[in-house]
Amino acid sequence: MSALHDLKWEIQRGLHLLTSAHSKDILYKLAESLQDEVEGETPGAESTEVELFDFIVDYMRSPQLKILEDQGMSHLLALHDLITELQLPSAGGEEDAQVFEVIIIISGR
Repeated sequence: MSALHDLKWEIQRGLHLLTSAHSKDILYKLAESLQDEVEGETPGAESTEVELFDFIVDYMRSPQLKILEDQGMSHLLALHDLITELQLPSAGGEEDAQVFEVIIIISGR
């Protein structure tokens, strides 16, 4: 399998774990981090875990990623890193700053 396919699968597994653990806050933060990347509205705070999961997976499958030179690999790697960071227990300000930095990388600001 290709590295891109493996990465997408790894992200989806992480999202499934977050959904089954009822980590709605983390899924919401992930969806929110993509707001500058997607066309249309991002899910609101009242969205369910499944709606947030679907939104993120739809982004991963979006044509806007597929047309990029690297087929969205850099964006997906940043998303993967953000999922990993958000799953770690917070140790204070330094980790929060790192998560914020990854969000900036994803949004391209």
